[in-house]
Amino acid sequence: MFKIGKLNKIEQEELEIKKAHQIHFNYKEKKQDEYDTLEFNIKGNIDNNNYLYTFCLNCRPEKLLEITDEKRVDFTDYIFHSETFLYINDKHDMDFPAKYSIIRLYKSKFVINVHFYAEIDHKDYSGTLEIELDLEDYIKNNK
Repeated sequence: MFKIGKLNKIEQEELEIKKAHQIHFNYKEKKQDEYDTLEFNIKGNIDNNNYLYTFCLNCRPEKLLEITDEKRVDFTDYIFHSETFLYINDKHDMDFPAKYSIIRLYKSKFVINVHFYAEIDHKDYSGTLEIELDLEDYIKNNK
């Protein structure tokens, strides 16, 4: 389940979570780290405007299993910020304030909350996303 909105009617909501391959290079140590992670794409239509909010984890998905049950955690350090975008009708903002938190409900079930504010084409957009994630299903189905 996910939600996004400005107290407006949202249509054609869709959440896609897919595998993304990342390569990080540490210039000081001159070594490279490669791994698969998760990319989240939330899209829909608000007041005849198409939107897409996309972000990617900067860690292996299994790292989320280290989060203690029923404790809300600042999720900002888990997000790959240069891969976070908000598109409205194909115009985008990639440098906008957003707050991320995550809570582990039970075993591999999580809720991710995102609160954001962006200005695109001289219009203000703010919203809240709530994403339920069963990490076990993702890992099991995407190995």
